[in-house]
Amino acid sequence: MYDGELKVSNTAESFLKKLDEFDLSEYIRIIHFDEIKIPTAPFQMPARHSATGLKDMMATELNFLKATVLSRSDSSVLIYSDMPMEQMAKTAEFPKKWMYGMAAMLKKGLHLNMIHNVDRPLQEMMLGLESYIPMYMTGQISPYYLDAPPSKVFHHLLEVSGAAALEGSAIVGHHAEGKYYLTNNKEEVRQYQKRANALLSKAKPLMDIYRADSEQAFRKFWEEDFQNKVKPRHMIFSSLPLFTISDQLLERIISHNHVTSHDKERIVKYVHF
Repeated sequence: MYDGELKVSNTAESFLKKLDEFDLSEYIRIIHFDEIKIPTAPFQMPARHSATGLKDMMATELNFLKATVLSRSDSSVLIYSDMPMEQMAKTAEFPKKWMYGMAAMLKKGLHLNMIHNVDRPLQEMMLGLESYIPMYMTGQISPYYLDAPPSKVFHHLLEVSGAAALEGSAIVGHHAEGKYYLTNNKEEVRQYQKRANALLSKAKPLMDIYRADSEQAFRKFWEEDFQNKVKPRHMIFSSLPLFTISDQLLERIISHNHVTSHDKERIVKYVHF
């Protein structure tokens, strides 16, 4: 029991540490996001394809991403899966190609509605969030979750875009014996889009993401939430919070780091908020 609790504690601590240290500009530079080129060559795939076996199932997931990126459609994309990640993650190339496909969809400007399965083991869920948090920073992903627990008998997958739809199912504990079905047939894709919208209507927001262009909305939320005295608040800091800094020390730090006047004004305004 002690070992398990220690492992969970270390997992959460590692996640929070990486989140605290995360730098979007550095991440974009490392993965060469700015250099990603959206291919223009046509991607040929059968109008319908059924996949069995992990290798074919992984290829089918990647084909869905290719079909979506290479299509002319700018419709939003829905992704949901409670399929186990362990076996597919063992194949070194698949996670890399899958993340590249996700980055390419974002580069194309598509909006993603991601419904997460939060009923995974904590360590697996934290590892997944470590991968998704950087992409959340783009503001193009809306994360959701389902309040109802997943089935203890079946695994399900549903991925739908304006160009293709991918559906999968498997018996719990028998992922490799499952079946995926990929289609770009227009009539079928329209039907799957209705199913995706129905699933999304049952999902709840996992988090709200605020970027620079929604600063006013964030301040409004912060003020309204702060005035709500009903909610208990517990804050644990690894160092002194920013509002404890003196004006003199803040001025020295800003000057030492050659901060622009625009950023200086924003920092000072935030400190005194």
